[in-house]
Amino acid sequence: MRLTKFEHASFVLSSEEAAIAVDMGAYVSESSWAQLPSIQATLVSHIHGDHFSEPNLQRMNVPVYTVAQVAQAVTDQNIQLETHAEGEEVTITGTPFTVTFTPSDHGPYATQPLENVGFLIEAEGKTLYFLGDMYNGAAPLDKPFDVLLIPVGNNNYTFGPQEAADYVLSLGWNGLTIPVHYDGQLDPATAQQFKDLASSFCKVQILATSESLDF
Repeated sequence: MRLTKFEHASFVLSSEEAAIAVDMGAYVSESSWAQLPSIQATLVSHIHGDHFSEPNLQRMNVPVYTVAQVAQAVTDQNIQLETHAEGEEVTITGTPFTVTFTPSDHGPYATQPLENVGFLIEAEGKTLYFLGDMYNGAAPLDKPFDVLLIPVGNNNYTFGPQEAADYVLSLGWNGLTIPVHYDGQLDPATAQQFKDLASSFCKVQILATSESLDF
């Protein structure tokens, strides 16, 4: 499976058969759109504009798998929506991808009430765990994963570098860990700060915008 990171918390997962996009929000640049592969579906974790953009959903013109709060905010009736709640599992139609909607607490400073999830995404015998905009740590999953995507935004809405490092340590996770949610309007230094804190107990890799990684 191939992971391609774009701005902020947006990324694409590609298998040999298909590709899906995740959280293609307002920070995605025109240069990134130009490099976007053909995708078959997109996921949206929650309603905040750095993750959810109706114009971007229109631009992709593929089925959208998301939570009810996002679906209720979409005004274009031509956008294909499928909603799921925390804990539910869905197979993305026409692809090998299976997605579990996982708990993700956005913390006390986020607009309330807020429906926010992470995604456990499986295909080709590999699994990626995207924590979404996690501020308060969730309990460990009962499923294994191969790659962890963790926010390090340090803006009172997600983990900062220290909180992210503490959470990874609490999981007992020592595998490949990729920081996200640190560019856009945030301080890009937080990715390196997280790496400095966490590299002693897990494998941290910082991906540049549009950089890909096979796992």
